[in-house]
Amino acid sequence: MALTQLQRDDLHKAIYDYFVSQQLNEAASSFAKETQLNPTKSKVTTGSSKLESKWTNLLRLQKKVMDQQKRIQLLEDELDDYKTGEIFKKKPSTVVYPHRVLHDCVGHRAPLHAVAIHPSEPTIATAGSDCTIKLWHALTGELVRSIQGHRQVVTALCWMPLEDAVLLVSASADLTIRLFNPSTPLEESISLTGHQHTVSDIAVWKTTLISVSRDCSIRYWDGKSKFRPMAVISDAHDTWIRCCAVSSSRLVTGGGKDVKVWNALTRKPLHLLAGHTNIVEDVCFIDSNPSLCASCSRDKTIRIWNIDVGGASVFVLTGHDNWVRSIISHHDFLISASDDRSIRLWDIQKDFTLSRFLPPAHTHFVQAIDFSSTLFASVSSDKLLKIWSCK
Repeated sequence: MALTQLQRDDLHKAIYDYFVSQQLNEAASSFAKETQLNPTKSKVTTGSSKLESKWTNLLRLQKKVMDQQKRIQLLEDELDDYKTGEIFKKKPSTVVYPHRVLHDCVGHRAPLHAVAIHPSEPTIATAGSDCTIKLWHALTGELVRSIQGHRQVVTALCWMPLEDAVLLVSASADLTIRLFNPSTPLEESISLTGHQHTVSDIAVWKTTLISVSRDCSIRYWDGKSKFRPMAVISDAHDTWIRCCAVSSSRLVTGGGKDVKVWNALTRKPLHLLAGHTNIVEDVCFIDSNPSLCASCSRDKTIRIWNIDVGGASVFVLTGHDNWVRSIISHHDFLISASDDRSIRLWDIQKDFTLSRFLPPAHTHFVQAIDFSSTLFASVSSDKLLKIWSCK
């Protein structure tokens, strides 16, 4: 880019000033003669000249540009990994926590309550108060499909791998559970009935589907025989059962302020875990230690229980400023989401101390979260799905 006459004159004066400040008088005189510069109009500075100052600024800017180029290259490499699916081939140990929002996905017309990441494909399912289920491409954030099968609020979602397909399972306040194969027409979906009130949560245990409800019951559905009813535990809690989780041969459920641990095989209760002072919103098992389970509550706390020693409360995690809505265990972290709009990561290996804090994750209550080996997803009352990259 050519300099204007004004810029050229300014540069000549700066060079002349530099020669003079360095006592290079002969060079200064020759330069003034060659450039037809009038020395009397040039204000010579003492110490560092204007040219030195500009050169220092140039070096500083050059370093900033180089740093930004390195950052851009890293981001482009990361984006290429997501576009090609290479990120899904990386070992889980190399991807440990969410650190940056990739996509804000807009499409729902009401608050969201559930999110589930496909176990082997880049697909994320979301659902909420608008009674619809939406499938999103995890790499691009684009809406892939909308599913309208429920007549009331969709309360929970999960993916259920079978021999010939991976089914999307949804629970709803319309008293039903529906199972969809995303690759087949909606008309081929399966509808399960039996609960007498809102179906609150669902969990997959081998080839069995487990559901809990506001009718205070737990139901087992046999995936090997088209999900026929297997068993019912009536009055499993004395109030609304809001959440459940299953691991190995144990089932944990949350109803009212209490948590119960069950033998998933015999369906007999093992422990009553009491300690929360308000309604329990979610439960999960700790991946790295099957003796531990966790529960979160409207009392703003998370409790860690050791179910191998009578269900003792071993840790109480505080820090959230509002109801804790959702918890999941993923490798070294227990991750929590709250009505305070934040997502927190607790280090399991360091006695569940707070490790990372992502405030504010959303502009409204964070209702549900899910984690795969490479992606993290969160949904909120702000109607948004946020897809996070992990490192």
